[in-house]
Amino acid sequence: AVVSTQSTGGITASTAFSAYLGSVAHHSDRCIKIVIEDEELVVQQNRLAVGDWEADWDRNVMVCIEDGEPCYIMYRLEKNGAGQYDYVFMSYIPNETSTKNKMLYAATRATLKR
Repeated sequence: AVVSTQSTGGITASTAFSAYLGSVAHHSDRCIKIVIEDEELVVQQNRLAVGDWEADWDRNVMVCIEDGEPCYIMYRLEKNGAGQYDYVFMSYIPNETSTKNKMLYAATRATLKR
């Protein structure tokens, strides 16, 4: 995964975050929760694969979503025909999130998707 170090919103990827995503193909993580803390992207939670991606969905994704707390979630599917993992990228921004944080997460989303 390639991660830009700075988004148009001024949010940077922490060194630990960049290193983690750079090696994500070697992890057995099924679900990765990413948040913005102190103007940096950080991995707040990572959950290991136990079964196939469908069996792991509820026990991983639903646990990462907290009321009122915006986040991004990267969810690993199974290997594709090229032997690489496919990921689903989700952005969770609840209605009660402040306008500032809504804008911050929206602006940073484009950086993470690159």
